[in-house]
Amino acid sequence: MFVIVLGIVGSLVFRDAIRMKKSEQLEQEHRVPRPARWIQSIHIPYTMMRFKALQGNSVSLLFIAPMGIATGMLTASIAVGGFIGVPAMIYVFGVPTAVATGTELFLAMFMGAFGALNYVIEGFVDIRLVMLLFIGSLVGIYVGAYGTKFVKEVVIRLVTSVVILLCVISRGIALPVYMRELGLVGFEEAWVSRLNVASKSMLFVAGVSGVLVIMFNVVKAFRRRESIRRSLAATAGLTKGR
Repeated sequence: MFVIVLGIVGSLVFRDAIRMKKSEQLEQEHRVPRPARWIQSIHIPYTMMRFKALQGNSVSLLFIAPMGIATGMLTASIAVGGFIGVPAMIYVFGVPTAVATGTELFLAMFMGAFGALNYVIEGFVDIRLVMLLFIGSLVGIYVGAYGTKFVKEVVIRLVTSVVILLCVISRGIALPVYMRELGLVGFEEAWVSRLNVASKSMLFVAGVSGVLVIMFNVVKAFRRRESIRRSLAATAGLTKGR
C-alpha cells in the first residue's frame, strides 16, 4: 500500500511540477487544478463551506470529511498522512502549496498527538530518542517554514515529488525481503542483506537530497532578499541626501 499510494501521488506531483517549470508558473499565478475546479463546482445543499485559502470558493463537507478519514487512517497505519494530505489539498481542493503545507503541519499537531498517546500507552516510544530528534527538528522546521515563504512553489513541488518517489523506490527494493519473510518467494539469504542495504541507501539519498535542495534555495532566497533590502536602503539614503 505504501508503494502504490505514494507511487501514484509522487508521480502526479512530479508531472505537475514539470509542467509548472516549463510554463514558469509561480505561486503568484496559482491556478486551480482541474479536479479541484470540478469539486468546487459541485454544490450540495447544507454542506457547502467557503474557505479563504480557496480564494473564497466553496467545497462540500462531503468531500472534505472522507479525505480527512483517509489521511488519518494512512497516518496511523503506514505513516504517510502528510504525503497524502498536502497533495490532496492542492489537487482535490485547490489550496496553494504554502497554505497546504501549513495546514498539514497544524493538523499534524492534533492528529499526531492522539496517535502518539496510543503508542505511549503500548510502550512503543523512546523518550530519549524523541528529545534528541526534537532538538534537531526545531531547527529543521524553522528553515523549512522559511523556505515555503520564499522558495518558488514549483521548487517545493519538485522536491516533494522527488523525495516521495525515492522513498517509493526504497520500499520497492525492500518488498522482496518482506515477501520472503511471508513465504511468498524464495531466494538466497545473501540477497536479503544486499536488498536491505540498497533500500536503506536509497532512503538516505531521498532525505539528504531533499534537504540539500531546500537549503540551497533557502540560502539563495535569503541572499536575494538581503540584496533587495540593501538596494532599497541605498536608494532611501540617496533620496534623503537630495
